[in-house]
Amino acid sequence: MNNPTQKDPSQGFHAGTRFYNGDSHLCEVVEVIRTAAGPGLFHREQARRAPVTLWIQNLVTDSGFPMTPKDLVRQIDDPTNRWGRADGPVKAGRLSPYRRPADAAIKRMLKNAEAGERAARNRTARAACMAAAVAVRDILTGYDGADGAAFDAIGLLLRLNSHGRVVTDGRYWTAGGEGEITDKNTELYGLLEWTGALDVHNQEGWAPLCEVAYGPDEFVLDLAKAATIPADPYDPARTAVVRARLAAAEGTPWDVEEIVFDRLGGRVEPGDPAGVHTDFLVIDQAGIQVAEISVNHDGPEDTVTPAEDIAVSRAHAQLITHAPDDIALLLLLLEQAQKDAFATP
Repeated sequence: MNNPTQKDPSQGFHAGTRFYNGDSHLCEVVEVIRTAAGPGLFHREQARRAPVTLWIQNLVTDSGFPMTPKDLVRQIDDPTNRWGRADGPVKAGRLSPYRRPADAAIKRMLKNAEAGERAARNRTARAACMAAAVAVRDILTGYDGADGAAFDAIGLLLRLNSHGRVVTDGRYWTAGGEGEITDKNTELYGLLEWTGALDVHNQEGWAPLCEVAYGPDEFVLDLAKAATIPADPYDPARTAVVRARLAAAEGTPWDVEEIVFDRLGGRVEPGDPAGVHTDFLVIDQAGIQVAEISVNHDGPEDTVTPAEDIAVSRAHAQLITHAPDDIALLLLLLEQAQKDAFATP
């Protein structure tokens, strides 16, 4: 039996202090269960498959050891046993397995989750840099929020320590030289609150705002860049306008009708060598024409690449056809990303 708790095959496997005998006993147990539960539960050969083995292992592990086949059958019939009652995994005398997701789907979900987590860390770093820049200005101006307040700091020293955390000693640069925040007990403490949110894990978010100072672990934070509010791709007002346009375009999804004509104006099938002109009509569900894309391909005077021109025109028509649904989907994803970005942990 392939089980991580298995010892010597002749000794079966252990689950805590419980003991279960090996393959021969398993087959006997399966046969008794199958006979008691009726035909169709599973075949003897399926007893050696991992899902069935795991089901029996869980069943007997929940019940206690030692256990005979008859005890096991009684355990299945026991209404207090979660593996045997109607709302448990065994229903109507059969197993209730689930499908295994494809490896590609699992990898895609993990990749997307990791990308989302990385983006969230970087947004945190970007916000912390902005708060640090504001803190430096507040300290040096005596918390004067007026635009004309005296303020000459342009860069703040950041140091990446051996633990991968960002610290600062309060040194900063002006256009004419260096300065230092001298009140270590109060003013610097407030600044450290924000620089402490930076580390190697969100370096992608703060490093682009810095220049290397004296070594690979020392950086100068550009305070002007850090204090700039980054553009938000999500604009609720513009999104509302886009949604209104989509709502006005009733009858989606649209469709494309491809019409090919010969030199006499008669219709021929797409791909027919006699075709010299192709129209792509974008039509809504009510049959109303939304758009038309045409391409002439009657010899080299029109085009020397007729197949490519037709393919490009077809792609353009498909782009128009699916645009409303595609835009609606992108809006939904954008709104969800915005919610995730500002979700309360």
